[in-house]
Amino acid sequence: MEKIIIFNPATQEKVAEVPIFSQEMVIETVKKAKEAQKSWGCLELKERIKYLKSFQKYIRENHEEFIRVIQSETGKVWHEAMIEILYIAMAIDHWTKNAEGYLSEKIKPHWLLMNKECESIYHPKPVVVIIGPWNLPLDLNFGEAIPALVAGCCVILKPSSQTPLTSLYAAEVCQKLGFPEGVVQVVTGPGSGKATQELIKLADKVAFTGSVKTGQMVTKTCLEACRETEKFTFPSLELGGKTPFIILKDANLERASNCAVWNAFANCGHYCKSAERVYVMNEIYDEFVDRVVKKTKNLRLGIDYGPVITAFQLEKIREQVADAIAKGAKVLCGGEKASRPKGRWFDPMVLVNVNHAMKIMKEETFGPLLPIVKVFSPKEALTLANDSPLGLNGVIFSKNTREAKKIAKDLQVGVVTINDAMTNYMIIGAPQGGVKLSGFGRRHGREGIQKYCEQKTIETHKWDWPGFKNREFWWFPFTNFTKKIFKLMLRAFR
Repeated sequence: MEKIIIFNPATQEKVAEVPIFSQEMVIETVKKAKEAQKSWGCLELKERIKYLKSFQKYIRENHEEFIRVIQSETGKVWHEAMIEILYIAMAIDHWTKNAEGYLSEKIKPHWLLMNKECESIYHPKPVVVIIGPWNLPLDLNFGEAIPALVAGCCVILKPSSQTPLTSLYAAEVCQKLGFPEGVVQVVTGPGSGKATQELIKLADKVAFTGSVKTGQMVTKTCLEACRETEKFTFPSLELGGKTPFIILKDANLERASNCAVWNAFANCGHYCKSAERVYVMNEIYDEFVDRVVKKTKNLRLGIDYGPVITAFQLEKIREQVADAIAKGAKVLCGGEKASRPKGRWFDPMVLVNVNHAMKIMKEETFGPLLPIVKVFSPKEALTLANDSPLGLNGVIFSKNTREAKKIAKDLQVGVVTINDAMTNYMIIGAPQGGVKLSGFGRRHGREGIQKYCEQKTIETHKWDWPGFKNREFWWFPFTNFTKKIFKLMLRAFR
């Protein structure tokens, strides 16, 4: 059997080998999931919740082991790995407490139909495939599976071939905790192979997080499955981001600079919500740049930031820097240094004299680069911020939150944070997702669990109106009396 070798990007040392699934193995995995879902989906919600709460207890008590696995394949620093653990604990807490309300909703009819009762209920789609990225191997793989599991779906994780170990460990823990066989499984291998395409076609729902290019491939495969199987499965997609970070002249510069440095360089810039371009009012530009450079130079390798996780991402970072410098950009700090330890290390970089003719301002970087642009009005900042095919997150800093919210309404993104960054991801009751090429659908909130279900409306007749025993006045036969009732009803809408 062919295998993938996993290396630690901080040291370039071999960590493990994992199998490459064949199409036959994928088919067998899906069959197993479909069979398991027959009983898993029939369990009462409170019983499924017990399994998820046991996982929450386990990860709380054994978080260091999870951190060790995450670090072994990503090289990320302890605090970044711990954020993933905290998210899982918080996600389980949210979904187990709110699932009942999300999966069954009472709908109040108009008072003219007061003798009717209506509800919207949600049945689980049997097999959900989660195709996750390498930057958050726990949160965007098993974390995305939590609402699906609570809803009653069986889940197949398809992690990145760069970082499959965390998903495999999470599935192993589920097995140890007594989750029924087939409820949580993992398929490993390249994302572009025939086996992955087969997995997508066999799924009842696909949730994908990753690049625009791969997201388009996933969508195409789902459409092909529709033609081949007469089953329409449209994926949920959270794709690339190019977060604009707007700083108005009245902003708290200390908080804004602290936030910009963290938002840009946390997880080595490997967040789809990372600050990738900053627009600063000319009145405060110099002071802001000085603060950012000073804070960036104080970041510590291996403590505050880890290595670039993948080789292809490092090449993209190098390409964007070279293109920017060739077109007039100036590097104020950061970059690769020969003195760094073995591994894919790239010190956080701050650039100025940048413009939208450069790749660094138009294409997703997904790395530790922070280009800063001087602007002369909020309108100019907004125009530049919207000059992107991507629209995931946006950030605005201003003491005038009313003005900031006005700009937020015009930002072409799915989420805006004001005087903050990325914290919305931990507010699991709030929907999030992208516009333009940044995706379709939402994670979190009601849609975060309802997307894994088939919705059904149930309307029930409760009692008869006087004079209309065993019938409604809009049923046959039509009479002059029912005609008057229709007219009377219409007059009620004023």
